[in-house]
Amino acid sequence: MNRKLPWLLIIAALGLLMLSTPLTAQKGKPKKVELNEEEKAALRQECMSRLVMANELYAEGKKRDMPELLISAASILRSVSQYPEMNNPAISDVKPEIKGEGTALDEVVAKPRTLRDQSDAIFEEASRRFDDPIALDKIIATIKKREEEIEKKEQRAVFGGPKQIARLIAPGQTHSFDFKLINNAPAPFMFEGSIPLHISIVRTDDKNAWFAGQTNMLARTFHPRYNPKAVIAPITIRIHNPTGKKAMYQFMLL
Repeated sequence: MNRKLPWLLIIAALGLLMLSTPLTAQKGKPKKVELNEEEKAALRQECMSRLVMANELYAEGKKRDMPELLISAASILRSVSQYPEMNNPAISDVKPEIKGEGTALDEVVAKPRTLRDQSDAIFEEASRRFDDPIALDKIIATIKKREEEIEKKEQRAVFGGPKQIARLIAPGQTHSFDFKLINNAPAPFMFEGSIPLHISIVRTDDKNAWFAGQTNMLARTFHPRYNPKAVIAPITIRIHNPTGKKAMYQFMLL
């Protein structure tokens, strides 16, 4: 397939991304940005929604061999990465229940991949998939330069981003996490594994499976709506390593 055809799509996608800078960005001279709690919650939701969109574009780009979608995904990740608490979220102290026949392994990953790392990797993958990588690299360089200029001119608000879990999992092990979500509130979820791992997400008060499958990347927004009178929606996330290799995974849940 001639990969030079989608150039118009690339230009259109980049045009949309030029308009997609976060709503709280401050132009001109950098100054401290103060947000109230409602604005902080809205910004967290906005950033997580953009990450879900980026992962959907990435998955579709790989499936259909469309590097222009990969470029859009990488651009969104790079834009969100300008918030330090999104680029490299604090590590959660939540520990999983560990089961399985594999060698005991209870280790937190010290330096999980940042959004900037993920963005660079996707840019490189897009370049490898395109027939004219030199021309594509020029577009990628333009995107990176634009984001660097924005970063110098604007100061991002501090809004208390989500914490992430990043751990190693031994062959044959299952890690189970219990969380309590707010009922009737959207709950974005982002997952990345070094290899495909089996993931199940179940709402435990009604045994409703939200997701079950094997993947190395997952991005979904869940909407707990079982009982409109309930305040809490309890869920259990299980991650199983069916392979004979040690693996790493990281995820964020807002």
